[in-house]
Amino acid sequence: MSNTAITIQLFDESSIGRYYQFAALAAIYDVLDIDLARKVKSGVESGRIVLTLNDLRALLDALVDYLKNEVCQVKDRVYGPTLYRAGVNDYRILRSAGLIADEKERLTCSSLVERYEKDKDHLLQRASNIVEVPMYLRAYVFSKYRSMSEVKHEAINVISLYLATAGVYVSMIGRIVKGEDRYELYLNPEVSVGALQVASRMYSLLNQPRSKVRLPIIIQSIINLEGISLELASIFSIAYYVYHVAKHVLNMQSLAEYYNVFEKLKLVCIKPEQRPLVIWERPLTLTHIIANLESVNALDLLAALESLTEYAVDLREKVSGFTDSVSACINDLYAYIETKVLDAPVHCASGLARIFDALDENCRKGDERTCNAKKNVNMFIHYIARLVP
Repeated sequence: MSNTAITIQLFDESSIGRYYQFAALAAIYDVLDIDLARKVKSGVESGRIVLTLNDLRALLDALVDYLKNEVCQVKDRVYGPTLYRAGVNDYRILRSAGLIADEKERLTCSSLVERYEKDKDHLLQRASNIVEVPMYLRAYVFSKYRSMSEVKHEAINVISLYLATAGVYVSMIGRIVKGEDRYELYLNPEVSVGALQVASRMYSLLNQPRSKVRLPIIIQSIINLEGISLELASIFSIAYYVYHVAKHVLNMQSLAEYYNVFEKLKLVCIKPEQRPLVIWERPLTLTHIIANLESVNALDLLAALESLTEYAVDLREKVSGFTDSVSACINDLYAYIETKVLDAPVHCASGLARIFDALDENCRKGDERTCNAKKNVNMFIHYIARLVP
């Protein structure tokens, strides 16, 4: 029985399920023993991973250990895919696969761990059983699904479904609200062996249980400024989060070892309406942002920007134009990093200088909050000045 061959079916390249599977595999790739890692690599290249039962048990043990000790510590409340009852009914599929007990149970990171730990042998015995593909794993391929008859032909085995669902939690950044719209953000690796081998380094930052900073809160704070795209808010928020974890949790002196690793991952935005739709995706282009700031000893600008955003939203009623100036600075900072045109940081600094006077006036009246905001603005202008030769 231990030598029985079991196949992990990789989703079609047009399906986001494949990206989630890569996220789960990438997160644990560097802790697998050499022989198992070789089989995974070979399977990724061929499109199907064939393992013995013992191999599969070792793979799942590593994955569940990672979920339990890192991912679930960070992502066990407001995280998780939107499940759909219409059409194929995700709840019914998850129940038939044994990933939830009934259609009232909530799917969480911890529930995936508990299912495996409490009934490991049963899950392994059912590994090759075929189930339909739930809606939350089909985000890239809806043009194919015009009728229910077409949906019914899509199928996957249980162990492949488990792997993809675990990958959802590994890669999910969070849920964001912008106006009346809801979005889910994910950080998925490229579908390549190169990404498989290095993406774990980014996931070790993203799923860092010792961090007190929560990435969705930072993104939501920037989005609340208005005038900032979700794309740009996400890029700067992730840059700040990476800086924070590397410096204040892992005590790293430099982020240079992550240069060009970031770009092996894609930032994906999904809008979960009647069906999950990919609104946009883009490479995680952080290297040039972080390298530019680090080269002039201005990485702390990211922390100052995060605080500046909070003050701007908090004091928008007291200080006219504060949020507009901070929004302009975020756009200016990105424009400068992309183009090196000095007009951008100069425009940012001049806008904040006007806000500084208003903050100073309120501070003189004894408003402690505006006094703290004034110090933050002054610090931010100081870091902006470092960008100008």
